[in-house]
Amino acid sequence: MAASTGSSTSLLQLPSINLRLDRTNYSLWRGTVCSALEAYDLDSCLNSVNTPPTTIIDQPATSTTQATTKANPAYAAWIRKDRLILLWIRSTLTTPLLGLVARATSSHEAGTMLERIFHAQTRSRQMHLRQQLQSLSKGSLSILEYFEKKRAIANSLLECLVVIPDSDFVDYLVYGLGSAYGSFRSALSLHGADLTSDALLNLLLQEEQRLEEEARETDIVTPEAHSASRLPRNHHSMDASPSQPSDRPRPMCQICKRLRHEAINCYQRLNTNTFPATGPPPRRNKQRGSQQRQQQQSAPPPPPTTFLASTSSPSTLYDPWVIDSGATHHVTGDLGKLSMSHPYDGNEGLMVGNGQSLRITHLGHSTLSALRAPNSSIHLHNILLVPDIKKNLLSVSKLSRDNNVYLEFHPHCCLVKNLQGQTLLRGTLENGLYRLPSLPQPLF
Repeated sequence: MAASTGSSTSLLQLPSINLRLDRTNYSLWRGTVCSALEAYDLDSCLNSVNTPPTTIIDQPATSTTQATTKANPAYAAWIRKDRLILLWIRSTLTTPLLGLVARATSSHEAGTMLERIFHAQTRSRQMHLRQQLQSLSKGSLSILEYFEKKRAIANSLLECLVVIPDSDFVDYLVYGLGSAYGSFRSALSLHGADLTSDALLNLLLQEEQRLEEEARETDIVTPEAHSASRLPRNHHSMDASPSQPSDRPRPMCQICKRLRHEAINCYQRLNTNTFPATGPPPRRNKQRGSQQRQQQQSAPPPPPTTFLASTSSPSTLYDPWVIDSGATHHVTGDLGKLSMSHPYDGNEGLMVGNGQSLRITHLGHSTLSALRAPNSSIHLHNILLVPDIKKNLLSVSKLSRDNNVYLEFHPHCCLVKNLQGQTLLRGTLENGLYRLPSLPQPLF
């Protein structure tokens, strides 16, 4: 089909765009179509100012003819150009939408029909996408999956011509992080520096790796790492099972002279009323015979029936606390870490990574001395004593809640600060784990 004017010739060269209008991309489609028409100076075709020229023009009289009228050739060219634009617009629609502009006789009429149909729908979609962007949380997603889902929603908003600033996108990302990233969010808000979304992604990937390494090293499942699980009251250890004999020698405690545990794990090691500080325990009545001795050796050591006031030995005095952002309770396997304790007579246990429930024997309390306030202490309430646990675990949420403090995590250390910003404790980073010493460390 040949064109009779320069303008119509240009129309035949309009690009064939790959984008097709459907129910979800009207804003993006309209922006693309308008840009293509602007490139050929034809954007007025979709506007109301695009009025056609008159159909009839006057022809003045000459020396040989009288004044008359004739058809305006500019109108014919305009009609031809507008029909070509209308045809081009229809070629950018998906098949289900062609019927919406089937009765349109001009490009402007087709554009008006589509605008009227999609305006309310586009506004509703924008609101829905904004709500999705705000409500999407990380949950069980990896950091990369979480980031990509948020980015996809932001890109969908961009298709609706809604631009989400990168600073707002960073806020949306931080808002949806789970409780395991609570300390990370606190450190980020206190840092105060403006981060790009790409820089935040790098930090989140590092934090995710740190949490995974911490979970593997402590062998505690998070975030339900320290949730209590039911244990039968008459549970037995594997060593006590008659169907699984063991050739390993059974240790004898040097304090209470009973089998199956060593002195460091003895319940009576800090009880000065058990026997004098020097010398062996009192001799037992020989008339009771060997049967009583056998029963005493096979029976587990009973827990103390009163509160214990203990003094930390040098070996436990410097044993650090490992900061665990996924823990709900403080946990230790060393009775010497507790300044006050009492036996636990419940039937709950500590669930570890391999699915095993570890027995809780005592509940207790302890304190950590503050750096710049010697008379002030950081209180550790309701510590679970689990003899089989390998590390001393400090719950971030419980520490913050019980003492009205917050934690800052830095590349080589961590700080515990009060609400006035004063540093109370300083910890170190060792092997990927933040640790707080039992004794205060200098700031520098």
